[in-house]
Amino acid sequence: MGHTCGLCGNFNGDPGDDFPPERASPAWDPVASSASQWKPDGDCKDNCANGCPACMAQEQLVPAKAQCWILQDPWGPFSFCHMEIDPETFASACANDLCLSVGNSHTLCLAIKTYAAACQQANVTTRTWRSPSFCVPQCPPHSHYELCACPRHCSCPASKLKCGLMCAEDCVCDDGHLPQGSSCLPAPEPDSAHQGSEP
Repeated sequence: MGHTCGLCGNFNGDPGDDFPPERASPAWDPVASSASQWKPDGDCKDNCANGCPACMAQEQLVPAKAQCWILQDPWGPFSFCHMEIDPETFASACANDLCLSVGNSHTLCLAIKTYAAACQQANVTTRTWRSPSFCVPQCPPHSHYELCACPRHCSCPASKLKCGLMCAEDCVCDDGHLPQGSSCLPAPEPDSAHQGSEP
């Protein structure tokens, strides 16, 4: 409570400030336009009621399919997931989006990340698919990437599933550092005045 924002407001008990000022005018209809108003900058398209844009340029679609093959590769990092979640839909969407973005590597990485997340949510083990030269994870200072990290809001000292949620790829704070928002800050030093005293 009080730590959300976006389509559902900020959940602080006051419905009057659920939307930023520029979106809170009486003329603004949150039901009709909230999704459009909150969409991030990038390749998102509006008014796709008749279907998403399709890439028709074969000279771009063919190499896009080749790049997205990692999702369908029967010996690839997601092979264990194929029986649980059919990769065909994800691979087709990946190739189409990659074609429309003219080979944008960020688009490719997002498409693969989407399938990886779906597999992990289905409790299927995936193998490492990122590398120092492919879809390099961007982690803040004093943190590192883990393919199967415990959700940040849980404490999982012994088991990544101790909190009852599936793991997901994420940046994890290094030893001696604690998460603070999207950063990792040094853990506070123990109070020296209390060291050695009786609890």
